[in-house]
Amino acid sequence: MKPALTIDMKPTRRHLRFHLFIVVLLKLVAITLIWWFFIRDEAVDVTADFMASRIGIPVISQGASK
Repeated sequence: MKPALTIDMKPTRRHLRFHLFIVVLLKLVAITLIWWFFIRDEAVDVTADFMASRIGIPVISQGASK
């Protein structure tokens, strides 16, 4: 009986590494294409007053005097 890890497995590991590289590359291309077609042109305008109201800080207008 042969041990589980032998010298014969090196081509298999190289083959597996190549396939994993191709899969990761394809996923990166897919994510880039999804971003390019669906997200790239979307823009969100965020003001300080809006963020202050979202986190519960009272909005103080700059023109108010005491």
